[in-house]
Amino acid sequence: MRRLHDATAVKIGVAILIGLAPLVAAADPWRTSIDVVLRKKPGEHEPAVATLRAGTVVTVEAQDGRWLRVRAGDRVGYLTRTTVVDAGARASSGARGTWSADGKDVTQLATVTAAAPAPRPPEREAVPAPGALRATAALAYCSLGMDFTSDRAAGIANYLIAAEALAAELSGDATARLGERLRAGGDARVLVATSAPGPGISYTGPSAPSGDIPFSTVGADAGARVGMARGAFALALRAGFHYDAFLPRELANAGRLPREQLVGATLGARVDVAPPGSRFDVALRFDALAFGRRSQTTGLEDGTASRAGALWGRATIRYRLSERLSLVSGIELARATTHWTGASMRAAGVMRADRVDTVQLVQIGVSAER
Repeated sequence: MRRLHDATAVKIGVAILIGLAPLVAAADPWRTSIDVVLRKKPGEHEPAVATLRAGTVVTVEAQDGRWLRVRAGDRVGYLTRTTVVDAGARASSGARGTWSADGKDVTQLATVTAAAPAPRPPEREAVPAPGALRATAALAYCSLGMDFTSDRAAGIANYLIAAEALAAELSGDATARLGERLRAGGDARVLVATSAPGPGISYTGPSAPSGDIPFSTVGADAGARVGMARGAFALALRAGFHYDAFLPRELANAGRLPREQLVGATLGARVDVAPPGSRFDVALRFDALAFGRRSQTTGLEDGTASRAGALWGRATIRYRLSERLSLVSGIELARATTHWTGASMRAAGVMRADRVDTVQLVQIGVSAER
């Protein structure tokens, strides 16, 4: 019985040594033989961690079937065995180590001689993949316009406004993987703009003395999305909530412009393009306001009831400076329409009015990712 136990122990020990042989042999540095995408988990459709150029030195840490877990600098991920070769090949023999075709072991074919190692090609920097969590801070320039018309022709019953403002934006975005191609995410942002140090809106009359109207605006958006990803592209449908406010510094301003709030639900779509191996990625977003309502300062309403709608289009380009930081630039176009009915408190005799608001925003900033 004792001999049987000893024989069994020897067999188990041999099996363990055979199983560990690839890992022991893989402890030495290896190099990628081609440009290859480093994956977060084993599988061709798993999220990309980085793109390693041909000749990148990697350390093999573990084996999972035909996949290897490797370390390249501070990045750890998975690639297939056939994409790496031994980094310690000798120039004298021309032989090199390689992962065997059947994937069961590592065959060292290099002949040990006194010759010096062959020169190593220069390493190419790996490109980090887009992060699943992202926070962005940006500065922006805003151009605002208001075109107000009513069923009266005199005084402040009709006006056309063009103004400029400086803005700051804080935003966050998260993406989660639900399946091989299914993705879900959420986003939120706050945008604050002010006409300072400029004069704001210049009112030239004629129904009241001319003057300047300094103002600020506050906007907030939050939403959730779900969609599909394939290769470099991801398409998602989005639903969310929108709020913005127009705030003249003084209510007793020259044009009797009220303070306003626009609220409503939003429905839209988002397209992300993130080519593997590229430092650039692009996000396109389109949203429409549903069930919108615009409220105004009591006593300065343009009607007793309002109905509002809006459309937004936004394009954002990111350039990854490092694994954690990206440079961000973007442009946003917005168009909102409001229809009032009932007696106006701001302009006597007005019973029906319409206004079209436009916003053009250009931003630049930085984002932190993980």
